[in-house]
Amino acid sequence: MTETATQAGPTGREGSPGARVELAGIVKRYGDVRAVDDVSLTVEPGQFLTLLGASGSGKTTLLRIVAGFVDADEGRVVVDGRDISQVPVHRREIGMVFQNYALFPHLSVAANVAFPLEMRRVRRRDRADLVERALEAVQLGGYGGRSPKELSGGQQQRVALARAIVARPPLLLMDEPLGALDRRLREAMQIEIRRLSRELGLTVINVTHDQEEALTMSDRIALLAGGRLVQHGTPEELYGLPNSEVAARFLGESNLFRGRVERDGTESVLALPYGRVLVPGDTPGEREAVVVVRPSAIRIRPAGAEQSAAAVSRMPGVVSADIYAGDSRKVLVEGADGAELVVRCESGAPLPCSVGDEVVLEWDPGSCHIISGAA
Repeated sequence: MTETATQAGPTGREGSPGARVELAGIVKRYGDVRAVDDVSLTVEPGQFLTLLGASGSGKTTLLRIVAGFVDADEGRVVVDGRDISQVPVHRREIGMVFQNYALFPHLSVAANVAFPLEMRRVRRRDRADLVERALEAVQLGGYGGRSPKELSGGQQQRVALARAIVARPPLLLMDEPLGALDRRLREAMQIEIRRLSRELGLTVINVTHDQEEALTMSDRIALLAGGRLVQHGTPEELYGLPNSEVAARFLGESNLFRGRVERDGTESVLALPYGRVLVPGDTPGEREAVVVVRPSAIRIRPAGAEQSAAAVSRMPGVVSADIYAGDSRKVLVEGADGAELVVRCESGAPLPCSVGDEVVLEWDPGSCHIISGAA
């Protein structure tokens, strides 16, 4: 068999930026269920995009459509201007990392990493150097002669990552790659994968249900629910400016208050039968809305304590739990309507109340985010 020569790398893209990926109107049906429901988004070259969502949200199905393992019923997958919707998996030049590593147990680490190069018919004399460079990139230089069973779970995942990048693919897909690792190792690998993707200029599409992982690793996050794209933006936008209750509830802890925004003199307030929720900015007229307040923005005062003179939101309640969480305390408060409210405090700061105490929660209007027209 004649082996193909390579000049700039096994795919001819070494040193070049990652691919631009466009998903246009992707639909996938299973019977009457739309697993992916008209999803369109663009990933720019070199971006790290995370598909985030709960089980059954459609994120893995969408990733498998990009990879070519599943055919979409409608829509197109376009990579660098080329429609690859009908291109076979092995011709898409895509790297893939799975949760279960998928290493060949009978092959050495080097042989596992070299496998994509063999499939691409890269010259044998070029393979060893490419393999060692890939192993060094994931901090496993010199491990080529070992067997996968001689490695820890984290090392095996690094081998899987090296195999995915050895051919310098324009696009790297990752399907829950860190789900099998313990928390400490998972956090370390999040940083390593993020560093590596930036150094190599890879375009990465990652699937996870772990919101912390998504916030840590991503340039942009695509939040899916029920097969639909709920919100697409930067981690800061999704966390700080959720566009729906689904986004507010899924990404981080949230306290939600629903009502009608009304004018009260010079202030805008959420009309509630209990408490007082100020809404930031000028409100031109009455409208239904949901106000989102993150737990870290709320202060706790004992009921009956002197109130702040500043214009703040106030909500009465009773402390139902005080949970130590390392660098913070999670305080649960039963609101006047019976709903559970969450407050996050510094663990070293004294808490001015105990479980069972009546309290008043306060927060500044600027700490609110409004979701207008919520159902």
